Amino acid sequence: MLPPEIEAQLRKIGTADIVVGLPTYNNARSVGPVADAVKGGLVKYFPDARAVVVNSDAGSTDDTPALVADGDWPIPCVLARHEAPPGDLVAIPFHGVPGRAAAQRAILEAANRLGARACAIVGADCRSVTPEWIDRLVRPVLEHDVDYVAPLYQRQRYDGTLTNGLIYPLTRALFGRAIRQPLGDHAALSTRLVAYAAAQEIHEPAVVRQGLDLWLRAVLASERFTACEAWLGPCALERSGRATDLATIFAQAIGATFAVIDYTADVWFDIRGAEPVPAVGPALPLGADPVELNRGGMIRAFRLGLKDLLPLWEQILSPDTLTEVLALEPGPEAFGFPHDLWARVVYDFALGYHFRVLYREHLLRSLVPLYLARTAAFVRETVAGTAADAERWIERGCRAFEQQKAYLVERWH
Repeated sequence: MLPPEIEAQLRKIGTADIVVGLPTYNNARSVGPVADAVKGGLVKYFPDARAVVVNSDAGSTDDTPALVADGDWPIPCVLARHEAPPGDLVAIPFHGVPGRAAAQRAILEAANRLGARACAIVGADCRSVTPEWIDRLVRPVLEHDVDYVAPLYQRQRYDGTLTNGLIYPLTRALFGRAIRQPLGDHAALSTRLVAYAAAQEIHEPAVVRQGLDLWLRAVLASERFTACEAWLGPCALERSGRATDLATIFAQAIGATFAVIDYTADVWFDIRGAEPVPAVGPALPLGADPVELNRGGMIRAFRLGLKDLLPLWEQILSPDTLTEVLALEPGPEAFGFPHDLWARVVYDFALGYHFRVLYREHLLRSLVPLYLARTAAFVRETVAGTAADAERWIERGCRAFEQQKAYLVERWH
């Protein structure tokens, strides 16, 4: 149920064709330009549509609420506040919004009450949002009956290695849809998907805490909603409100992923392979120059993990998988990490999370050195090639996760 003050605002508005949700938390540095882009996109591309903006704030302590409220909106703007768990307000989240799922649920419920034909969610800390993003997210829903539009960002080849090297291949193999940005801050949903999501109750705290993005991947798989991806542009984030420590980001993001996997096993258990997802809009090339990554530092972190974390890995990894990990040659010039071995390592950690073989925070953080080793291998094997070569390497990794999925299924129960 929405708070009475929100219900009153919605009753006054009545109905809407398009709802744009703006989850916020201490985004005073970036929310102004984002709000301008949202306004510009709605006015320019959907001038005849009844549009509403819903700002769901987690209790900002800066000027964010005032900047949104005083934003000279040419369309109705609903001002909402959602309660974030106290622990989320202490630990900076990797996505920037404490209690993110509560913000998303409030936006979806508002869109559902207004009968919106399309509901877009836009990240308030993305400084590169343009009016065209609103068009590219919303138009496939309105004109092509797509239920879910995911973002495609223009990036350098080594941007987002956590997503490209772990979360994307894992969720692609499990949920059967090749959606490149499983944790994207921007999306659009149809009336049908909004109504379905707003009606569901999620009882897993980790899923509720981190957001609905990954849970929606399971919904897309189980209910056969249609999906596409939209080319948006570079995603330049205001980092001041986001976690920056790798171990924290890793534990939060992978913990959310494993929690959804655990929560939706009945959905993904029998899925095999992965369907391609159509992309709309002109494709944006990868940046030609890779960002600099400290490959030597990654190898050193792996060596330190071999020294300090072996007792934990012995409890998580199967004996055969551990033997192969210990046989890896940790030299910066010759280091490799085979695709099928990486898939089995990740699946062993997902199983360890499922069976609670260790305190989950310790389990998640102990995967970091293995992830860094895998990333070092990725860089070594692709740095001399083209951006297209790097994409082919990522694709081979995804295929390995799909081929090794039986390894996870056989051990899940």
